[in-house]
Amino acid sequence: MADHDKILHALLTKTISLHENNKMPGAKDLISSLVGALGEAIVLEYTNGKMHNKNYDIFGNVNCVGRIEVKTCFKPTNGQFGAWSLLGKRGKCDWFAFVDASKFMENKYRVAFIPHDEMFAVLDAGTKKGRQHTAYQWSATYNESDKIKPAETALYMKYMVDIVSKIC
Repeated sequence: MADHDKILHALLTKTISLHENNKMPGAKDLISSLVGALGEAIVLEYTNGKMHNKNYDIFGNVNCVGRIEVKTCFKPTNGQFGAWSLLGKRGKCDWFAFVDASKFMENKYRVAFIPHDEMFAVLDAGTKKGRQHTAYQWSATYNESDKIKPAETALYMKYMVDIVSKIC
């Protein structure tokens, strides 16, 4: 086992033990970090990509070729999934991969690979108060039982693929 594998195994073992004893501070942050890593693994698998983690997360080789920024969510807030801190990616990626990992326990994922320019068209459109959007949000039910963010949800669905992961 490589050193980083030993370290990861030891950290996860200690973290689980602390969590089971209600002594794990920052558990929400840790969960968010692990969910983000899971989302990147799904995109990496789907695109047969290579990790980059500088200006973008993955360089995809199939299905979605090019520089990909990955954002992952697994729990809706106010009926919405969302991704934040997108403005700094202008010109630094070709695609945004938004991973809905809400069914990760079943190894089922929804991923929208939205082209850079279409995402920035949404972000640059601004809000009713004239401020630029900094986040992308869509309906957690995909507008099956609500009317939350219909245009953003339609964009997500336009580029969505359902993935049943072999690795996760």
